[in-house]
Amino acid sequence: MSINRLTKARLFKDDRVFNELLPYAKYDEEFQLFLHSDASLWQIFELQPQWITKTSDAAAFELTESMQELLDSLDSNYAVQFNWITTFDIEGLLQDSLRRYPLSGPAGWMSRRWIRALRKSSDSDVLSRRPRRLRLLACFRFDPPWRGKGILQRIKTELELVFRGNLGVAVRERKTEYSTFANKFRGELNGFEAKLIDLGFRPRRVDGQGIIDIMFPLLNRKSIKSGKFKRGKSTALA
Repeated sequence: MSINRLTKARLFKDDRVFNELLPYAKYDEEFQLFLHSDASLWQIFELQPQWITKTSDAAAFELTESMQELLDSLDSNYAVQFNWITTFDIEGLLQDSLRRYPLSGPAGWMSRRWIRALRKSSDSDVLSRRPRRLRLLACFRFDPPWRGKGILQRIKTELELVFRGNLGVAVRERKTEYSTFANKFRGELNGFEAKLIDLGFRPRRVDGQGIIDIMFPLLNRKSIKSGKFKRGKSTALA
């Protein structure tokens, strides 16, 4: 089915605005790192939460102490941020639950019926009735000590541009500098990831498409419908 010119323009505008709201400038497939416009390097892990109902007080205290020691061991140039994200995107959870459950006999019939009921309620206009998905993210930031350009270095660069006509050497030097920082950051994160696995968080790296899947429901107003609320209750998007 074809769409008219106004619809095409609106879709292009929405896509352009969404791209401007993305928090990174480029995702490096080789090093599996996000490069931001402020020249900082990022990596994001999605963690499996440790539920308080399945953890004793002693185990929770030991886990908290281990996490604190792990964070204290990071370099001063690193920053860590933990985020809880609530979305209504539950299709993956429903399909995973259906695959993990035996589908033969009356139990399978009830499980499929239950999944259909959850999928139907996920499209409800009343937000309080929608099932939600909680996602725990650990975001790591590294601010590399890039070599700055003083006035003498800028004059030297301009003279090289005049006499040589290219900046191939400068580009290679900057790429080498980036590779050094990226290798250091990736090595630190590999060790951090191994420790998170030992603690039972089962970290999963988030790539460029993964961050789009996380941010799109949060930034797209059309993903949330207007609904009916009790007196004094309302919803709003930041």
